[in-house]
Amino acid sequence: MSSTKIARDRLSSTTSKASEGAMSNGSHSGMPEAGTGSENHKEAKTSRTGSRRGSFTSMSMTNLKAMIPRLPMAVLLAFLVGGSQIMLALVSRQIPANVGTATAIRFGADLQSAKLDQTVSNLQVHVDTAARLARIQRANWKSGVFGVSTPQLKTQTMTELLATLLVYDGVVSTQSFTTAAGGLNGYYASYNATTGKTDYTAWITDEQTMNYEQWTIDPAHPTTALAVTDSQANYNGNTGAWVTQVQPINANSPPVWSLAYAWGGIIWLTLSYALFDSNGAYVGVACTDLDLGFISSTLTKLIRSDPIMASSYMYVFETATTVAIGASDPKQQLLDTDKDGNSLSLNLTQLAGRDPKLGAVNNYLTSKRLQLTDAAAKSFTVPGYLVQIHPVTPSDPQLVISWVIIQLLPESTISVPIAQGTTTSAWVASGLSFASAILSILFALGISRVLGHVWNEMMALSRFEFHNVISNRTELKRTSRIKEVFELQAAFFSLVQAFSRQMKEGRRSDVSTSINSQSQTGTKMGGAATRTGHAAVPAASGTIPCA
Repeated sequence: MSSTKIARDRLSSTTSKASEGAMSNGSHSGMPEAGTGSENHKEAKTSRTGSRRGSFTSMSMTNLKAMIPRLPMAVLLAFLVGGSQIMLALVSRQIPANVGTATAIRFGADLQSAKLDQTVSNLQVHVDTAARLARIQRANWKSGVFGVSTPQLKTQTMTELLATLLVYDGVVSTQSFTTAAGGLNGYYASYNATTGKTDYTAWITDEQTMNYEQWTIDPAHPTTALAVTDSQANYNGNTGAWVTQVQPINANSPPVWSLAYAWGGIIWLTLSYALFDSNGAYVGVACTDLDLGFISSTLTKLIRSDPIMASSYMYVFETATTVAIGASDPKQQLLDTDKDGNSLSLNLTQLAGRDPKLGAVNNYLTSKRLQLTDAAAKSFTVPGYLVQIHPVTPSDPQLVISWVIIQLLPESTISVPIAQGTTTSAWVASGLSFASAILSILFALGISRVLGHVWNEMMALSRFEFHNVISNRTELKRTSRIKEVFELQAAFFSLVQAFSRQMKEGRRSDVSTSINSQSQTGTKMGGAATRTGHAAVPAASGTIPCA
């Protein structure tokens, strides 16, 4: 009898016994007992309902499994890894684009604030210096160092004022005083664009005749006129705005700033301070003028000093009048002329009609019902620009002056580098995603190949082709370097070994049973032969009859 036939007979015998046992259990437990009535009917109905639900669920799961195709591992891993990498590429672009842009905008706003603070500090230097010089002149008048009571004292006063102006050249434009009688005296410094040097002008009023003259001078010889550029008899400066703005006269009043005004193609600001002698008597008004052209030059230098801010625009406005008093763009026109040729300052509304950037800012302020004073220290956006408004006030709170700086930073300055960076990162992420997908496919193909070998070996073992799989009794011909696959091979090999041992033990048992059976049959036949008078013929030694 072959080992294959013995295995099949054992399997058939086991299956038959299991079937009989199942039928026996079913006959005892599945049949209802007599005499239970409606309860048996309910139980039967419930059993049928449950079986239908179970069948429906089983069919649904079967249909669902049938609908889902079986995919090769290479395709599955490529889909999972490649898809995740593509999502990573999209996220790696979107997150920097959103978060990075928001961060860059905050950075731009912070950079604007830092630049505005620096600008405010530079502008405050001029304002605070003018106030300090006015106080120094007032102290000199009160102490008797300055005066016009004698020609020598007046000469000393004029000499000191010129020296002060030379020291603070570029910070203030004038050092002057107007006497109680109305005589204007002092010096004026102006930048000459043709020569690139500073020109100096003297204002002299004779206190006896009240004749006024204006000279161009050489600072080294201030009492010698290079040229007389203006003269006026019976001059009275008490009607000038620089005098009237300190009235009524009060010894306790702080210095007074004028509003910005245009004169001679220049925007000016004048600080006036009432003067008193040692006896407390009013003797005149000290004046310091600022040529506000320094504002535009200061803004231009600050803008050009920072590569990031080089594309931004800055404007300074007087809040009380909304008059523009400075701009970072040298081409920006801040003045106009009337029909008589007099200079006129332009306010925000007028500039908004000429400059689209300021037009957008003005529209925003109008839509929010804001004034320049209301919008101080605020930030907002207009189409294409980040806008910040920052106040400028003197360090001395007694000095009434109020300006605002409006700065516009193009959004492209921030968004373009971010867009370029995110595009680069997206391309890099896409390349990495493609490479990861290729590697995942190759890796999956490698695993599929290994699993294919394992499947082939299992099929060979199922056909009892042990020589194709096992090199000897204890080793496989091919083993995987992958731990999980190797463990699978080892487990199946252990199963084969156990099956082999069981087959051997079963074969020995069957052979022994066959020999015993034949021995018993021979004994019976021998006895029968003896009883009938015939001798038994023994079987050939060492052979096993086939079934």
